[in-house]
This record gives sequence, C-alpha cells and structure tokens, in this order.
Amino acid sequence: MPTHHEVCVLPYKREDLFQIIVRVEDYPKFLPWLRSAHVYEKRENSFLADLTIGYGPLNESYTSKVTFEKHAWVRAECIKGPFRVLETSWILKDMDAGTEVELHIMYEFSSFILQKLLSGVFEEASQKIMQGFKDRAELTL
Repeated sequence: MPTHHEVCVLPYKREDLFQIIVRVEDYPKFLPWLRSAHVYEKRENSFLADLTIGYGPLNESYTSKVTFEKHAWVRAECIKGPFRVLETSWILKDMDAGTEVELHIMYEFSSFILQKLLSGVFEEASQKIMQGFKDRAELTL
C-alpha cells in the first residue's frame, strides 16, 4: 500500500498551524487538485467532510471522518468513496524554532483501474501537500 511520510519544522505557532490543517473547507484555495470541500456534522473533536479531487476530466468524491486533539494532531480517514484506505495524519510538536509538523498519508484505491490510473497522480499530490500547507502558512500567518 503506498504511503508518504514527511517531517519539517516551521517557524509558526502550533496553534496557528493546527487551524490551517483543521480548516478542511479552505483546502480548495491552496491544494489545486482539490475541487471542493464541504464540512458538516461538527462535534467537539470531530467532523465529516465531503471532498472532490480531480485531475483533468477525472473527478472522484469521498467522505472523510476527521478527528483531532486541539493543537496537537489531526487525523482524517476516508469512510466512503473510491478508496479502500485513505488515512492522513498530522502531528504537531512545539520546538524552540517553531513547530515540528509530521505528515503521514496511506492510501489504496478500491478499484484496480483507479489504482492504475490515479496512483501516480496521487503520489505526486501527496508529495506536494506539505508544500501547499507551508505556502498557506506563509501567506496567512
């Protein structure tokens, strides 16, 4: 199963970075392959999000359950859609120079055809996620 893991230290407060990560409804503003995001059923430490990703003429929608511990971690797990597995986790730790941000993504499409068609694109997108969040932090913080 394909995975992506990345760690970096950013010169921002953990609380501010957490807000960027947990605001899933803003993702289409800075992740170009994400066409739409709608958040609902908000609870104290969780919510559901419907997202649509696209590449060229292909669009795929899915639902994620997002859970979090404020200012510490965010975990999104696909519960409906074209993935057999899609889990994304962010862990935030205070450092002297800012915040250590750890990103882990694990995915597998439910369809062999989708896996063949989109796995290369999804791997490239996974590698660009951290940069998208770095750019968003630089613009907004």
